[in-house]
Amino acid sequence: YEQAELGERQEEALAYLRAAFGRTQGGFDGRFYQLGDEPISPGPTGALPIVIGGSGEKRTPRLAGTYGDEYNPVFIAVSEVPPRVERCRAAAARAGRDPGDVRISMMGGAVVGETEASYRRNLERVAAAHPFGRSPEQVEEGLRKQGLPIGVADEALEGVAGMAEAGIERFYLQSLGPYDDDLLEETFSVLMG
Repeated sequence: YEQAELGERQEEALAYLRAAFGRTQGGFDGRFYQLGDEPISPGPTGALPIVIGGSGEKRTPRLAGTYGDEYNPVFIAVSEVPPRVERCRAAAARAGRDPGDVRISMMGGAVVGETEASYRRNLERVAAAHPFGRSPEQVEEGLRKQGLPIGVADEALEGVAGMAEAGIERFYLQSLGPYDDDLLEETFSVLMG
């Protein structure tokens, strides 16, 4: 397929999924996909959210606002999120949806500690397990540039507050290791305040 056709297929597949999950009435009749007006059987049990993620500035937020239940901008700095959230919310309004119905989430790393000593120890541990061979300084610099939670409790919570100010409602912690219970417990303890 050509790139333009792939984009058309993706958007049409999202419209199809909204119809298949019962969020729109009357089936779906698109260029690539069709769905009759009959109920899907077996249907999904419970809520099956459509999460749309990506780093695109315009198309991804538009698709998320038009078709998604959750928008997850990825591989961008927190400072780049607000205009994308605005585009997402505007697309939802244009589609006749309540813009507040689209949850904004982000996935990323965090290295924190309850004390300076535990933060430094955790930073060393995360760097040692990093799949791309990053030094502690590189891990720290990367997370700071992205605006993600880093540092001792108060500083880390400032990062969480910055994400909330940017419009991020849910944070998915992306851990690249190590997967030690004590490290994960401390991370979640600090991030949850």
